[in-house]
Amino acid sequence: MFKKFADYLFYLLPAPLKKERQKNQFYLFFKVTGRIFDDMKQDILRLRRQRYISTQDKALLEVTGQDRGMFRMRTESIDRFRNRLQMKAIIAELAGSEKGILLAIASLGLQAAIEPLWKTDPARWAEIFIDIQVPEEEGLIDYDSILSEVMKVKQASTLPHFRFTYRTTAIEKVIAVGGICSCIKVQAYVPDRIATRGELQVAATLYMGTQIKIKAGG
Repeated sequence: MFKKFADYLFYLLPAPLKKERQKNQFYLFFKVTGRIFDDMKQDILRLRRQRYISTQDKALLEVTGQDRGMFRMRTESIDRFRNRLQMKAIIAELAGSEKGILLAIASLGLQAAIEPLWKTDPARWAEIFIDIQVPEEEGLIDYDSILSEVMKVKQASTLPHFRFTYRTTAIEKVIAVGGICSCIKVQAYVPDRIATRGELQVAATLYMGTQIKIKAGG
């Protein structure tokens, strides 16, 4: 009903004191003092927004992360960092389970599946394959960050092996004399193994694979 405190305070006055609003000394006084209350209201609303992770500003979001021992990773967008902070408690509750590992990877914006190796080789009962699908639109992948997040929630006796699958679609049309044909040129370099930095090198292994999907246009 009232957008400014000055209007509300003037509304509370008895009728005899409300004459000639624009020249009314009470109204002029309320316009000056009302600005203080208006600013206080905005501060309260801003404080309420900063209280919750979903509405925090970037600067305060990083402070919240530091308070929880979580830092924004390389190439991680602010929205993904916000999502990871919100999922912190849920992931911690599921620590030591496959669901916790999958949720930790999902908090980084990636989808994964787990394949226990004991199903094919009982001697490797403590090892698992973690297959991660990398979307085409995904930029640079921070492998160290993925490894670090998984190591925080995996069971202590589990040795994870990571396999990354990339899908690439190549479409190229060439118009030649005498007709229309399709010419597709695809070059891909796939390393067999990715080494990570730090002490985590001996805790897991990383592999990469590439699936190239080709559509020929005629």
